[in-house]
Amino acid sequence: MKKGTIFKNLWAGYECYFVYQGQARSAKNESSKVRGIGLHNAHGKWEVKMNAQYYTNSLRDEEHFPEVGLIDIGKVLLNALLEAVGIRRQYGRWIPCPMFMPEEHDTVFAKFKGTDKWRPGMFEKRSDTVLATVEYEDGARIVRAMYTIDGEWKCEFALKKFKVVGWMPYPDPLQPGEAEGGEHEHTE
Repeated sequence: MKKGTIFKNLWAGYECYFVYQGQARSAKNESSKVRGIGLHNAHGKWEVKMNAQYYTNSLRDEEHFPEVGLIDIGKVLLNALLEAVGIRRQYGRWIPCPMFMPEEHDTVFAKFKGTDKWRPGMFEKRSDTVLATVEYEDGARIVRAMYTIDGEWKCEFALKKFKVVGWMPYPDPLQPGEAEGGEHEHTE
């Protein structure tokens, strides 16, 4: 079982899900249990149980507890934390580093990780390109386009040692009809 695996409980008689988070402590002479997050809708209202437990053998019953997805609880909690403290991943708001990093996604190489096809220079995850405030050893700061690869900051040209102190997503592109007041259309 992989952390974040989502199971649907077909025995419950109402919509009921369980997100696996690891082994639970079991009492002596008791079957082993797993712990996780329960989510159910018994009476038209969704409820969450943070310390839900199931017997391990129940979740192995694929007919009544089918796997229906996978979730990265860490990312979900991070996004909820950012929202709760008022830090939104949006253009115009600097997000502090290294506490919060851009979200990374699997690359085309990810499927080769752990196989004999994995080669030097391949990387498993990469973020979108973002705007980053870079601080050099002498204290000078500039803004430049950067991205992360497997959790490490990268850029096209790095001539000096630097650290990233904050970042923000790129803005959405200007849409037709949005140009207003004083902006001029380029004509040849």
